[in-house]
Amino acid sequence: NFQKAIALDPEDIATYDNCAISWLNTGKPERALECWQQIAAREKKTIQAYCHNNRNLIPQDDLEFAKWKCTQMLASWQDKSQNNQENAQEILVQIYQHLARAMVSYGWYTVGEAYYQTALQLQPAHPDLYAGLGDALVYQKRLAGAIAAYRMGLLYDATHPQLCCHLGHILAAQGFLDAAIATYQQGNLRSHHET
Repeated sequence: NFQKAIALDPEDIATYDNCAISWLNTGKPERALECWQQIAAREKKTIQAYCHNNRNLIPQDDLEFAKWKCTQMLASWQDKSQNNQENAQEILVQIYQHLARAMVSYGWYTVGEAYYQTALQLQPAHPDLYAGLGDALVYQKRLAGAIAAYRMGLLYDATHPQLCCHLGHILAAQGFLDAAIATYQQGNLRSHHET
């Protein structure tokens, strides 16, 4: 039990980190953030140096965007004048999303998949995360899982263009032409309403 380990050694940063990951895996992101905030409180100088070194970062790719978002979250924890819990959770989703995209772009599809899964635990009603997860699964040739991910995303946004396009492509490749056409048309509904 991590709580007992923390009670025995409240300065052990690794225990807080392991506890945070455990809270994330059990669907309690607010508790995970509390553990990471405890680490930040114990590592103030390191956090301040990290934020200082990245304050002028102009992100050029997803890995740098993740670093920039992490800097934002850590800097917000240094500012005690505001309640940053909800903001931190949203930023954490963005960090995981950018890390996932970076890993997929580097060809590390299973790592990208894991980051998308973690982001979805934090924010399950996020269609773009399902699109990214589906793409990571396609790269692994896990088409049934990709179809399920795309369809889950469509539950939250029935006309999401990327979800419809990628799902339609898989359905067409599998010979389900009527379903593919219907899916493509579903995605086109948004573009017709936006013009």
